[in-house]
Amino acid sequence: MKVCFIINALTTGGAERVFIAEANELSKRGHQVHMLLLFRRGELMDALTIPRENAHVVGMRSIFDIRGLFRALRIVQAIRPDTIYSTLNEANLVARFLALLMQRTRLITREANMADVKPFLYRLGDIIFGLRSSVVVGVSKAVADSVLSYVPHLK
Repeated sequence: MKVCFIINALTTGGAERVFIAEANELSKRGHQVHMLLLFRRGELMDALTIPRENAHVVGMRSIFDIRGLFRALRIVQAIRPDTIYSTLNEANLVARFLALLMQRTRLITREANMADVKPFLYRLGDIIFGLRSSVVVGVSKAVADSVLSYVPHLK
């Protein structure tokens, strides 16, 4: 299986550590794993044990960077993953957009933020593009319930 993890960067944080552990384990089990970093590499990059050529830095300046979105799309189209797996608000929004253009790719999004602290733009993206997610993983029941409060179709 070919999996493309999408995350903002590999900076110090819980979601980043979870993604590194999951990517390393899938790679160890023989899956082809790619890591798409939207903004920059980050200090946890050395903990990633997938082949270096499978770590891609898009270099987006912001979520509104149209050129960056197209760079990300070109990378994902070249990878042709079976599954895209994303976490964190920005990466989830970008992954859902990319998945619209990659119809045969399964999308798994990991939700880590309570709805009341999630910016409006990302909640709107959940509503508009959320249907493209095959699976939505809430890091806790409270997070899952808060997301379902405004996008019940993601259940």
